[in-house]
Amino acid sequence: MGDMAEIEETAEHVAGWFHQNYVIIGPTDDIIKRKYTVYSLYSFENPSEQAYAYVPQPTARRDHSELTMNATLRVLLKVNGRSRHFPRLKHHGLIKKLVFGWDGDLEDERDPEWTSRPYIILHHEHVMLSTLLAFSEKGTLPVDLALHAGLGIAYCLAALHRAGFVHRLVSPHSFSYPVPLTLDLLSARMIITDMSLCHPYPTKPRASVPFMGCLRYSSTRVHKQREQGPSDDYISLIYIIAEMISGKLPWRSVLEESQVHALKVEFWQSPEFKRLPKELRKLYKKLVEMASMTWIDASLVIDAFKEAIARRDPNKAYELPQWLVMPSAN
Repeated sequence: MGDMAEIEETAEHVAGWFHQNYVIIGPTDDIIKRKYTVYSLYSFENPSEQAYAYVPQPTARRDHSELTMNATLRVLLKVNGRSRHFPRLKHHGLIKKLVFGWDGDLEDERDPEWTSRPYIILHHEHVMLSTLLAFSEKGTLPVDLALHAGLGIAYCLAALHRAGFVHRLVSPHSFSYPVPLTLDLLSARMIITDMSLCHPYPTKPRASVPFMGCLRYSSTRVHKQREQGPSDDYISLIYIIAEMISGKLPWRSVLEESQVHALKVEFWQSPEFKRLPKELRKLYKKLVEMASMTWIDASLVIDAFKEAIARRDPNKAYELPQWLVMPSAN
């Protein structure tokens, strides 16, 4: 027989152990291209624990990956044990070299150029927020459900800002909701699972900042290369809710950054904006008029969502759609 073919050194083939307890099961389903891969882990000490490892991709640029991993770890170390809106940090450290596996065989990284690759191990029992739209048959969410999701994100951002950071990558792919899901859990127990662009706040504004964030959800100030503050995070939140309610934003499928910017400037005139509850339309106009680095009392945002929810559902009769209700185990 000939020599066995070498295992391809890709993120999908990364294998091995952490701390003689966690073994890599495989990468999670993730449609977003991040600087790191999220791996599901199995714990021999606690098999029921849902643990995950963040590991920079084998082909990722070292400087970019270190920035995102350091940003994530900085936040987690600051908030660990202090807030319910973040995953629980279990371990972190450095990997001397990767191990790749395929069909029961394991191979060490053949020519490791990065001998201090960071990793982070987290614990949470949540599902990415973007799956809500994926579950919906119509590609939209009921307004009441979207408002509860928005309130959950608002609580997360408030906790992050209090800890001394701005997010800069607010999107449905950066937050996760607990399962099994209820309306109360959606609005009160959401967590931030992507902290890769979090930046200390307050900080001295730079004269010019490279575009940092998500083209779809970033505020107009990001397009102008301005330093981001809490108001920019909350503006991104309103874009998310508008997309949930309407199924799209006016700049969907637009790839040119300048055209996206122009459409965001006119967002307040769009049908998507007009479908927002009046409380969020009023909030958006306040946020746009604020200086980006201004500290925002979180109650301004949280109360806007609560007022919209209370006005639409004063008797608290709204229930989760059937397509989101998990069947009983009994």
